[in-house]
Amino acid sequence: MLPLALAALALAGCGDGLSKGALGKIVDAELQRRHEPVCWSLQNNAVSWPVTVDFGFDSPAREPVLVGAVEAGILDLQNPNSQLPLGEQLRIGNASRNRWSIDLTGKGRQAGAWDSRKGLCIGRRRLHEIVRWTEPAEGDGARYTEVTYTWTLQDAPKWVEPVHFAEIEGAVEPVESSMTLVKTSDGWRSPY
Repeated sequence: MLPLALAALALAGCGDGLSKGALGKIVDAELQRRHEPVCWSLQNNAVSWPVTVDFGFDSPAREPVLVGAVEAGILDLQNPNSQLPLGEQLRIGNASRNRWSIDLTGKGRQAGAWDSRKGLCIGRRRLHEIVRWTEPAEGDGARYTEVTYTWTLQDAPKWVEPVHFAEIEGAVEPVESSMTLVKTSDGWRSPY
């Protein structure tokens, strides 16, 4: 009789279908649904190289994917109006001198780094780890749980070395976040 009671208690705890593995699949699917790949692109990505880009008062340094691709040797970035070193040029925000020539390097061409639809992409948000979740609670006629997880940029092309993209959230270190899930007739789902 005691083994049957223990089995019933164990099954009662699993009734909500919450486990690290099940939550991981749900959260990862939501991350992919909610977030596009991390890319740097132009208005029209079907270009012939080199291209000229006007950054207005901004500096290309505000585009960490672009700067990381230059550091990785995928792109060449030049400001023909300036004789300053690249690092100094990137700090300047002068509209009259902020027209840049960007070229795909031989390494970039060989790697197939430029996508004529999406531009230069370095990965997308994917689940790194489920950290914890709350016991399901009732509220507003529904059953909810809060899931805390970490995510990183994954599915990166082979040419991407995370060290060159350290300024981009999730490229080097996992990022902690949370998501609310609601129990529906066909399992746990995000209400958004």
